[in-house]
Amino acid sequence: MLKVESVARGLEVLRLINYGMVHGNGASLGEIAAAAGLSRGTTYRILYTLEATGYVVRTADGRYDVTRRVRTLSHGYDDDWIGTVADPVVRDLGREIMWPLSVSEHVGGAVVVRLTTDKQSPLVFNVIRPGYNMSMLDTASGRVLLAYSSPEKQNTIMEYIVGLGGDRAVAADMLGRSFAATGDLIRQRGYDHCTIPQVRQTALAVPVRNENDEVVAALAVRYFSSAMSMAQAVNSFLEPLQQAARQMYELNLSRKGRTQ
Repeated sequence: MLKVESVARGLEVLRLINYGMVHGNGASLGEIAAAAGLSRGTTYRILYTLEATGYVVRTADGRYDVTRRVRTLSHGYDDDWIGTVADPVVRDLGREIMWPLSVSEHVGGAVVVRLTTDKQSPLVFNVIRPGYNMSMLDTASGRVLLAYSSPEKQNTIMEYIVGLGGDRAVAADMLGRSFAATGDLIRQRGYDHCTIPQVRQTALAVPVRNENDEVVAALAVRYFSSAMSMAQAVNSFLEPLQQAARQMYELNLSRKGRTQ
């Protein structure tokens, strides 16, 4: 079956605007057209339609941002558990340990940050905002989500990333051959850690389960690699992270019980 090209183009434009909003201050017509590989005329018509339907707004400086209406596209998919369950738990933990925290979910071949305490933490070098996309292959959150996926889902994710091409495709092909042992280790110890060299930080992540005991997210803390050793980080952060993940699981159970 052939895809509807106009729909695919519209969704890609919406994704690019959201990316520009997360990483900067929106996106201009020219930036969107170049990134999407479309003519300025086609891009303008798509932007006009998205603006007319309330999903996009044009700012005073001529750039485009997504509106809150975009969130309605996920209604019924995430059941708003991030706002009602995760947010209060994570913010309480953030006030306790001070280092920045994030909750991320798997989307396609990537990890998408849904919630962060970066704006509340005094110990942030680079601010990460909700909507930020991360690799599944070389981030602690991504590897945790991958480790707790079924073998079938792991293979599907790896095949998807390989199909995208580029450096990550090569990495996915190589990792796919050896991830079984890595995944066993992550599940055995209940966490993963990964250094982020470009910002001199390390992340420590644990799984978050839903009311069906399925791992649906990763809760992670980032800290300066020079501030403490990995052993010190595990000693300081692992138990609080796991307690917060258990609290989210219990709140989900309670919430689902009230709605049944």
